[in-house]
Amino acid sequence: TGYLGSTKQIDFVIDIMNRTLNDGGLRIVDPAMADKGKLYYGFDMEFVKAMANLCAHADIVLPNITEACFMTDTEYQETYDREYVDLLIKKLTDAGCKNIIFTGISYKEGTTGVVVYENGAYSVYVQPTLVPQGAPESAVPSNYNLITLIGQISGRMSFYGQGAGRYP
Repeated sequence: TGYLGSTKQIDFVIDIMNRTLNDGGLRIVDPAMADKGKLYYGFDMEFVKAMANLCAHADIVLPNITEACFMTDTEYQETYDREYVDLLIKKLTDAGCKNIIFTGISYKEGTTGVVVYENGAYSVYVQPTLVPQGAPESAVPSNYNLITLIGQISGRMSFYGQGAGRYP
């Protein structure tokens, strides 16, 4: 999955997964609903509960820290360590999630990466960020997009606006 705009859509996805998944197929869910400690516009705790239920049906879940916090009723922390991520993994697996790929993980400023919890094994993949923290491109909120173009004649041009989402 990717962005789902309502609990009704989540119900449809569960039904489709249950009726059409081939033997050996994987249920992969990205609970795209929150970032930086806040739910995206238009979502509420009813949606979070439905998304947590969908994730419990998944073989692989791809949350960011905020989404995991909402689904596990854990207080969001802007800065965190491995112990905090381990707590979220434990809560997600206790809720039925089998394999977890945390996106946007950063234990150290200037880096980003993923934490993979698969079949009980824990792996971390880290790379430097492409833009420095504080740059407009590093702080695009919610379901917005920012595209920056740099041309020889035009110079730097940035285009900012809503992207994925159910509301204009």
